[in-house]
Amino acid sequence: LNIITGKKESGKSHLAKMLSSSLVELGCFVFVFDINDEYASLDTKKNGEQSSISSRMVRLVPGESMKFDLEYVGLRSMTSILQHTLDLPGASLREFIRIWEHLSKEDQLTMEELGQAISMWRANDFVKDALFARYHTLLLSRLFAKGGERSIRFEDVIAKSPKGALIVISLAHIPPHARRIAVELMLSKLVDLLEHRKIPPIFLFAEEAH
Repeated sequence: LNIITGKKESGKSHLAKMLSSSLVELGCFVFVFDINDEYASLDTKKNGEQSSISSRMVRLVPGESMKFDLEYVGLRSMTSILQHTLDLPGASLREFIRIWEHLSKEDQLTMEELGQAISMWRANDFVKDALFARYHTLLLSRLFAKGGERSIRFEDVIAKSPKGALIVISLAHIPPHARRIAVELMLSKLVDLLEHRKIPPIFLFAEEAH
């Protein structure tokens, strides 16, 4: 874990960009949480020509070019979001897990079916209200693909650039609640993929990490 710190305008982001670009040139896979849309320009040199990593840059915008289907997200990542980002109480979380497992067993794990299952689930009103509130927050984030929408898989993104890639997650123009969900989802999913050796080791840069 490395932290770049310093006074305002002292070059922290510039150093981070140099490090991330150099790592990609060496064949590494770098993910960046870009909160100020500063990394999009790394595909172009000052003279207007394409940079050495332009063909290996991928820019993903949560809710637009970055959406996930529920099966790919998985129960582990979803419970992490509900616990750490949306503060879902324990009793409601247990009911959510039961709903998820039921839908998964019936091969009906979609956002539409999840909403219907919550509305019809036998639980007390406090639990159902808590589940519905979090469900609508997940819907508003636009991070979860609905029927017919294209979803992504990080394995596929990496596989398209076997010689290294800079994967920029653009967080500048999305609402704060969606930003928190996106970060929690990505961290949880990347850890899961790494633990199961489904992706190679990665570098993760967090701009404005505080």
